[in-house]
Amino acid sequence: FIDAPLPSDLLIVCTLVSLLAGVFLLPKPQAFLVLSITAMLFGMWRYALSFPDGGPTSVAAFVKTEVRLEATINNDPEASGGQQELILTNISVNGQPVKNKVIAWVQRYPELAYGDRISMRCKLGEPKALEDFDYPRFLLRLGIVATCFAKDEPMVVAHDQGLYLH
Repeated sequence: FIDAPLPSDLLIVCTLVSLLAGVFLLPKPQAFLVLSITAMLFGMWRYALSFPDGGPTSVAAFVKTEVRLEATINNDPEASGGQQELILTNISVNGQPVKNKVIAWVQRYPELAYGDRISMRCKLGEPKALEDFDYPRFLLRLGIVATCFAKDEPMVVAHDQGLYLH
């Protein structure tokens, strides 16, 4: 089991080289083996693409800090008790655009909607594992690398910023 992805460029080059070698240079029985390896390399490349980007341009670089966050709501907000749970994309932290997604908990009111662009102060954190459930890994599968607990009421900057398919 691969826990961290291999470099995407390396996997693409290996896949193309083995595909070309299998099709043009080898006899039929060996070509089948090479094509099987090519399929495996392609699968590894696709798996590597499922990991969110890291580094200084990721929202994960700001974990454990209080920030000014501006983002677009990418789900129908789920209300529970006095809070709403939001998935945020197209994020700017302190005015700097960053990659990946954040799961945020904000006050229940004002009611927010999919596609709203909001601005708020929040403390970014790392997702915590639950007793019998690897919550950080579950969120990572969705591209979510950080949590956000709002420090103030979110201000709607714009409406209808989401992707609508009709």
